[in-house]
Amino acid sequence: FWNQNRGAIREAKAELTQREIEYEAFKREVGREVVSAIAEAKLAQRQVTVWKTGVEQANDLVRLASQQYREGDINFITYLEHLATVRETKVAYVEALATYRTQLARLNQAVATTLMPERKEDVR
Repeated sequence: FWNQNRGAIREAKAELTQREIEYEAFKREVGREVVSAIAEAKLAQRQVTVWKTGVEQANDLVRLASQQYREGDINFITYLEHLATVRETKVAYVEALATYRTQLARLNQAVATTLMPERKEDVR
C-alpha cells in the first residue's frame, strides 16, 4: 500500500513540475508578445505623428500653390502636381493611422484587455 502511494506521489510531483515548467514558458511567451506589441504600437504612433505633420504641411502647400496659380506664378500642371503630393501624403497618413489601430488591437489581444477607448460615434 505505501509503495503504491509513494509511486503516485512521485508521479504527481513530476506532473506538477512539468505543469510549472509549461506555465513559466507560457508567461515568458506572453511577456514577449506584450513587449513586441508595445514596441510596434509605439512605432506606429510615431509614424502617425510624422504623417499628421506632413498633412498639415501639405495643406499649407495647397494654400500656397492655389495662391500662386491664381496669381499666375505657377502653371496648371505644377498646381496639379502639388495636389497629387497632398493626396499621397493624406493617403500615407490614413495608412499609418490604420496600422496604429491594428497594432493597438494586437496589444489589446496580448494583454487581454481593451486599451483603445471607444469613440462616441462608434457606439450606437
